[in-house]
Amino acid sequence: MLSLLEVAERAYNGPRQEEMDWNMGLFKAMQTLVAKHKLAYSGPDLYMAVDDDYVDRAHHAAVEFLATKGVYCITTNRIIQFDEEEILSAAKAAPSEIVLGEGRDTRVVRKRVAEDTRRVNVISGGHTPWPQETAIMAQAAYARVRRGDMIEGFNMLQTDGHAVHGLPMAVYAAKREAEMMRETVRVAGRPGMAITLYPILTLAGPMIAPSDPEQGLRRTDGILLSILPDTKVEADYIANAIHYERYGGYKVNGGCYSAVGGFCGGVEGAMVETMVKGLAAW
Repeated sequence: MLSLLEVAERAYNGPRQEEMDWNMGLFKAMQTLVAKHKLAYSGPDLYMAVDDDYVDRAHHAAVEFLATKGVYCITTNRIIQFDEEEILSAAKAAPSEIVLGEGRDTRVVRKRVAEDTRRVNVISGGHTPWPQETAIMAQAAYARVRRGDMIEGFNMLQTDGHAVHGLPMAVYAAKREAEMMRETVRVAGRPGMAITLYPILTLAGPMIAPSDPEQGLRRTDGILLSILPDTKVEADYIANAIHYERYGGYKVNGGCYSAVGGFCGGVEGAMVETMVKGLAAW
């Protein structure tokens, strides 16, 4: 499978393009793919109820988009290019399950398929800004739900009385978030429960700083990363992924969706981009 190091090189060596040119090209490409793969949808407003043949055509459109357009790096203003074989090989290499947490709190997160009858995995968390004085109590309430397999972190407007402005405070706030999440699962009686860091700031410093088996993120914990709207990434995003691949933590893609009415156009283009972002993230 294509390595993250190769992806990083392409982010700095790929064809240069202005961001607005990428945006407009994205719109044109999606309109072309919607027409080519006969994805125009005129049925009722039940966009999740399309048939299997439609899903297959949308998947082919997503693969074609990645193989012809790639992913845009906003840091370098370059296009990260892939060929179809690399895309399909990466998709086939995706694991069917991963193990999270440790000790009695170890959990297995499994890939689900259509009409799967197995119990779903339960993931809870904060995501929005929390007052620091109530964060541990609130998050511990989530962690006490025994069906929960993983808990995701939260954001903070202030950390230890200081506003979170600038890189130094973002690094400190990210470390404190991880420390507080460790305290959260301990208070809940689930010290081995998997913790997913919610980004205080997506730069590499704040994302990598919490790596700390004793007080922060263990190798059984992970981070939330997201392919950006309009199929874009930052160089720091790739750096974070490389670090946690080496460190051993897992990575969660929080960007597997698209906005209707954006540069991807209508619902059909948004559905294609949703698939594109899932493939691109992996």
